[in-house]
Amino acid sequence: MNLWMVRAGSHGEQEGICLEKKVVTIGWNDLPDLRNFKSKHQLKEVYLGHYSEKSAVAIGLKVGQIWRFATQIEKGDLVVLPSKFAPEIHIGIVEGPYQYGKTGDDVYHTIPVSWKKTLSRSDFDEDLLYSFGSLLTVSCISRNNAAERVNALLQGKAGENTTTQKEDEEWPAFDGEASLAFVNTDDIAYTKIEKFLQRHFKTYDFEDLIREILKAHGYNTTRTKEIGYLNNTKTKGADGGVDILASKGALGFEEPNICVQIKSGEGKLPPKELRELVGVMATFKANFGLLVSWGGFSDELIREAREKYFRIRLWNSGHVIQEIFEHYDKFSTEFKVRLPLKRIWVLEEEREK
Repeated sequence: MNLWMVRAGSHGEQEGICLEKKVVTIGWNDLPDLRNFKSKHQLKEVYLGHYSEKSAVAIGLKVGQIWRFATQIEKGDLVVLPSKFAPEIHIGIVEGPYQYGKTGDDVYHTIPVSWKKTLSRSDFDEDLLYSFGSLLTVSCISRNNAAERVNALLQGKAGENTTTQKEDEEWPAFDGEASLAFVNTDDIAYTKIEKFLQRHFKTYDFEDLIREILKAHGYNTTRTKEIGYLNNTKTKGADGGVDILASKGALGFEEPNICVQIKSGEGKLPPKELRELVGVMATFKANFGLLVSWGGFSDELIREAREKYFRIRLWNSGHVIQEIFEHYDKFSTEFKVRLPLKRIWVLEEEREK
C-alpha cells in the first residue's frame, strides 16, 4: 500500500468536483488518453508537442508526475488531498485504475477514489504536513512509514512516528522527485507557525492572541470576566457563550460592537455553539458576532452560518494565521515576544503544475 498526495489544482479549483465525483485528477488536459502511451519516453514526446518548459529538469518532473498518475497509483493505495479552502486534508482509498473521459469542467484524467475521512491539519504530525506541502501535483510519500501512519489516522488511531523531529528542524527530507526546488517554502513556514501556535496557545493564551488581532484592527477589547460576568470564577467555559467583547472608540462606546466566542480545541464545533453565540449577542445587544475555533466547524454549523453572514463570521485556524500574517506589524512588543516571527522576502519564481 502506497500513500499518494494528489492536488486538485493550484488554487483548489477542482477540489469540489473531486469530492463530488469521488475521483482524484490532474491537469494537462491537452494530453490524450494516457493509457495510449507505452513508455515514459513516448509520453514525453507528445508532452513537448503541447507544452513548453524552461529546462530538462522541469520536463522530467512534469512527465514523471503524469506517468506516475497513470501507471503507478493502484487499487487499495491511500490518497490525500490537501484542501485549499479549509485547514483540512481529505483521505481516500483508490478504487480502480486511471480513467480518461470528461468528468466535469476541465476534468479529463481521473482515478476513482472512495473518500473516507476529512481530518484537520492539526491531526497530522509536522513531517507529514511538510511532505503534503510539496509544490508537485502528484507525489508518493513514503518517509517515516507515512502510509501506515495515515492509515492509522484513517482507522481512528494515533499514528506512530518512527523518528523524533526536533522543534527547530527547518528542512525535512523529501521523497524522490520532490527536490528542494519544488518544495513549497510558504507551506513549510505556515506549518511551522501552525504547530507552534497549536503547542503554545491554548485556552486563555489563545484568547490573548485573538484579542491582540482585534486590537490590531482598532478595537477596544474586554474579557467578560473583567466586567464581572463570570462572578469571579476562573473556570474556562463558564462564560455564558462569549469570551471577549470588542467595540470601537477609546472607551469602547462606539459601534460596531462584537461578541467573540473562542474555542482552542482541535474538534469541529457543532451548531449549538453558533446558536449560543446568537443568543448572547441578543443579551449584549451586539451588532455582530465572531466565532473562533482552531479545530474548525461542522458542515451543519457552516450551513447555518451562511444565513447569518452579515452578522456572524467564522474563523478557523487558517483564518487566524492569515490574520497574524496581515497584522503582525501592529502587535505589541510584549506579544511579539510570545509569538516571535520574522518576515523574509524572497524572489517569486514562476510556478507551474
